[in-house]
Amino acid sequence: MGVDEGVKKNKRGVKALLTIALIVLLVALFFMFFVRITHVESGYIGIKSTLSGLSDSSAKRNVSLVRGYSIYMPLYTDFKIYPVTIQTAAYDTMRVNTDDGVEFVIKPRISFHVSEDKAALYFTSVNDDLGRLKNGYLKEIIASSYTSILGGYTSDSLTRHQSEADREVESLIISKMTDIGLEVDNLNTNFQIPKKIKDIIELRSLAEHNILLAQNQKRLAYAQADIARMEDSLRYSSLTDLAIKKLYIDKWDGKLPAYGNVSSKLHKDIIE
Repeated sequence: MGVDEGVKKNKRGVKALLTIALIVLLVALFFMFFVRITHVESGYIGIKSTLSGLSDSSAKRNVSLVRGYSIYMPLYTDFKIYPVTIQTAAYDTMRVNTDDGVEFVIKPRISFHVSEDKAALYFTSVNDDLGRLKNGYLKEIIASSYTSILGGYTSDSLTRHQSEADREVESLIISKMTDIGLEVDNLNTNFQIPKKIKDIIELRSLAEHNILLAQNQKRLAYAQADIARMEDSLRYSSLTDLAIKKLYIDKWDGKLPAYGNVSSKLHKDIIE
């Protein structure tokens, strides 16, 4: 009897353990498929969207922003967390051709962040991890923007108006990224001008310098000639006045005129 009772107790103990294990498993499965608790930390934004149906995960409704703790049902709810801090993406080499077929190499670097106010827009438009976004959709946006804008410039025009081209590219990228809920903080193109274009620029600069130097020398020659003419004119004018004064002195006999027509007579004598 004692042995039988011990066996029965063991069986009851095993059943109790199995029951507890089953309950724990059911609770775990319940929380896994039906209820989940998530905490959205500072510097992040959560997006919660209730799915409209189990078979159609693309149909979403009731998209809302989440901060702090959130309880949701993963079976019926799609939940994403995105950082709202500044993200940076740098690309080693992108090649773009200008309108005249010259290839420019650029190494763009962009800083951006998910706009908290437009996080839901990013979720519905892209719904992708930011790491994959940098090497995927974002890279396509940047490459297509540079190709579109720089392709409208000739190599000479692009070299001369690089800042203007940069502003056009930045404006286009900002527009495209705003449409998907992202804000651009900074964009650096890092242009690399081809060597042959650099050589052309150096030759043109040298030619312009020589032309300017020649023009300056010509202007200097004209200026010096004008100065010489002015000096000659002043020198002649000065000598003429002195010569007339000397003639007056030579012709004057030292007597002072006693009547009104003496000055006319004196002038006549000087001329004679």
